[in-house]
Amino acid sequence: MAEVVEDGVTGYLVPPDDADQFAQWALELLGDEGKRRAFGEAGRRRVEKLFTDERMCESVERQYRRLLESKGLLA
Repeated sequence: MAEVVEDGVTGYLVPPDDADQFAQWALELLGDEGKRRAFGEAGRRRVEKLFTDERMCESVERQYRRLLESKGLLA
């Protein structure tokens, strides 16, 4: 989730073993419609910017190139 959620901007990141912090953030968001809306809008903008089809394909291609180069199969 850290790739999608920018802590405090598009949501909150909570360690998996911290139920108290999770509950605190959940209660805060339940009571703050403006913050929920702001996080949602910021999250949509982040996903539309960072996770386009083109960027995802470029990322996969980079990984394949690195792998092939490391095996000496691509110059």
